[in-house]
Amino acid sequence: FRLSSRKGVALILKNQNYIGKSDRKSIKRSIRYSVIKVLKPDNVQDENSIVEGLYQKLRDTFGF
Repeated sequence: FRLSSRKGVALILKNQNYIGKSDRKSIKRSIRYSVIKVLKPDNVQDENSIVEGLYQKLRDTFGF
């Protein structure tokens, strides 16, 4: 869990344009881990919507 979340962050920072399916998963996992740790959402629906929103922002910003 921790390893893949670090991998996700590393991929974002490396600014790779093409990201594979497994990389996408590790990026989402790293976002989810951070969301749970920092924002402590009340339920899974809130958590999912926050994760999706952040993921879309990252995609728009870094263009992957």
